Amino acid sequence: MLLVEKKKDHIIFVDIKCGTLFGMDRDLVIEKGALTTHDGNKLDFTEAAKNSAAKDRILEAMKGSQTLGVSPQVVVTKMEVEDYDLQDAEAVQGVFGVSLKKRTKNKKGEEFIYVDPKTGASGELSRKKFITSKFITPMKVGKKEELQETEHNTNAYDKYITQIREVFGIRAAR
Repeated sequence: MLLVEKKKDHIIFVDIKCGTLFGMDRDLVIEKGALTTHDGNKLDFTEAAKNSAAKDRILEAMKGSQTLGVSPQVVVTKMEVEDYDLQDAEAVQGVFGVSLKKRTKNKKGEEFIYVDPKTGASGELSRKKFITSKFITPMKVGKKEELQETEHNTNAYDKYITQIREVFGIRAAR
């Protein structure tokens, strides 16, 4: 006897503030009103980023999260590069092999992003709206905030990260 298992068709939701993600079945996402179909097409959402600049901002937000795992490069923590003065830039470049640019510190992002692995579409959503509609539930875990919906299964989480990297053309570090 041959059993055929239906392939899961999920949408990935990424919460930059918590640095985590989760996946939800496409039909359930539409049923809950989280994403709006364009002319009833389940593969075309009105919330999708419309241009490359918007997609680039989404990618940079995800790559900027140290805990999310989208960016394939090695992340060095506990180094406060901002503490170096620009006049020391040459010395720092020689020691660490980096160049410094003056910039203001940004507040921690609160982007809430969706990524559709099937179509490659992505878009930024209103985190506040999704909390109000109870689509996501932030909760305190120690000193950090975490989503109740966070994917805790390591295999599923890694699969979602791989799919996000494929959508954005990011090659994994070796």
